[in-house]
Amino acid sequence: MKTKTKITGAVVDQDPTAGDIAQWGSPSDADMGHVAYVEQVFLDTNGSVTGVIVADDNGGRNRFTTRKTIMKASPTSSISWPDNFITFPGYPNGGGGSKGGWLMTSIAVTP
Repeated sequence: MKTKTKITGAVVDQDPTAGDIAQWGSPSDADMGHVAYVEQVFLDTNGSVTGVIVADDNGGRNRFTTRKTIMKASPTSSISWPDNFITFPGYPNGGGGSKGGWLMTSIAVTP
């Protein structure tokens, strides 16, 4: 089992689950980073993660939504494997939304 870091209620780790937020970049990176929503996770016969499908919105001039399949062993040339996956905590007893709800919290990143 991998170690998970819990920051202000969110779990940040390298183990993706559908519904997580994929995150690229770190506070020390020159670029501001990027995030995307994890729609689906691919597993091999041993249960190890082999890839993910993510969806994201891009600002700037084009303002478009993309959906990408990223394989862990051989990332595409346009996007690498995410640095982290962020899981936000759910409300107990399914409160807060039609899909069981989730609680958005702020994440404090300390370099």
